[in-house]
Amino acid sequence: VLAKNQDADLMSVVGTTVRLAQEHGVEMGNVFIDDTGVGAGVSDRLREQGHKVNAVKNGETARNTEQFINKRAENYWKLKKWLGIGNKLLSSDDWSELMSMKYKSDSSGKLKMMSKDEMRTLGIESPDVADALSMTFDRDSLLRAVSTDKEFEKMMLKKEKKKQGGNYQMKMT
Repeated sequence: VLAKNQDADLMSVVGTTVRLAQEHGVEMGNVFIDDTGVGAGVSDRLREQGHKVNAVKNGETARNTEQFINKRAENYWKLKKWLGIGNKLLSSDDWSELMSMKYKSDSSGKLKMMSKDEMRTLGIESPDVADALSMTFDRDSLLRAVSTDKEFEKMMLKKEKKKQGGNYQMKMT
């Protein structure tokens, strides 16, 4: 996450995205755009300019439909597993948003993240930075890397038996 931008001018967001990628040596193939709502206009314009960016729709069906209700849950799970095996994030106060991310299983046993509406009801601010980070895990190669280790999954699920906030469990611990 290189910058936070609440600019309503989508073309300005497009320009800022391209500039930041160039300044930091980030290939456009490593740029992830929230493709829901107004963000779709940003990814459309970037594609129109010839950039190959990753447009992520968190509400879409997960790649692993047996374990996750949607991409949002799947990407946060991949992020959690990535951190769980010892990977680290650069120090930032923004990562505290990860502590507010909670999930539970639906009636079919699929993992589901607490919705933003539920978070607002509980007085939890929108996790914009955490969501942006989780979208960077929307890659097939990462899914294969974290979905095949059944022993690791069992260990992580065992650790998460302690529940907090109703039926939701803490996502990032």
